[in-house]
Amino acid sequence: MTLRFRLFTCATLVAALGFLSAPVATSADVPPDAAKAATAADVAALQKKLEELGATPKPGIARTARALSLTLLVYGDDATKAQAAKVYAGIKMKEKDFKAGIEAGKGLTSPKGGKFDPKAIEGTYELHEIMQPFALARSGGLNIEKDLRDAIKAGKIDSKDAIVMGARTAALADYTAKLPTDKAMTNAGMKTKWERWAKDMGAAGKELCDTAAKNDAKAVLAAMKKLDASCSNCHNDFRNE
Repeated sequence: MTLRFRLFTCATLVAALGFLSAPVATSADVPPDAAKAATAADVAALQKKLEELGATPKPGIARTARALSLTLLVYGDDATKAQAAKVYAGIKMKEKDFKAGIEAGKGLTSPKGGKFDPKAIEGTYELHEIMQPFALARSGGLNIEKDLRDAIKAGKIDSKDAIVMGARTAALADYTAKLPTDKAMTNAGMKTKWERWAKDMGAAGKELCDTAAKNDAKAVLAAMKKLDASCSNCHNDFRNE
């Protein structure tokens, strides 16, 4: 199974969340301290991606930059959200014009204020760009999937990295929840499976933030395994998606 397929099917799982009855943890449940840490990490990562985009305007890099702008629109403070919205709007995928977004990214270091209207971005993002951060760095991503599995294999992860990973996963889930595919709602049996894995995935993101903040290494490892298992279970049930 290719990484691209795994990312797509995992994204498909999260995309069904908004249409399920089971309660799912989202970025709204991420603790304030985790949101603050993730904001700082995302600003740094976004500015780095924008530098790369200026030097090498590849689609994968642009998609990750847009995705990071979107995560900041979930848990950043008001000033950061306002500036991140300018970055997002300035990365024009269809036109392959990234200049305005790259310039706006400079303002994320010391955002001056403003107001972000969530309605302004409704229907403007796509599933493949939302999930791009899970891809390998050589494809323009942030290595989230590889880092998760490497950490599980090693049996440990830096607590700060775990907090950011959990928060990002929750934030990206908010967006993909609004992008369901047809197969997610085929019949009652499929819906039950989606609900089961969706609940696990949503809870694992928040749990990873919570346990990492407490420096509970054993619980952090358990949360990472739950997060990985939710994707693997989805792949096993919906690999023909």
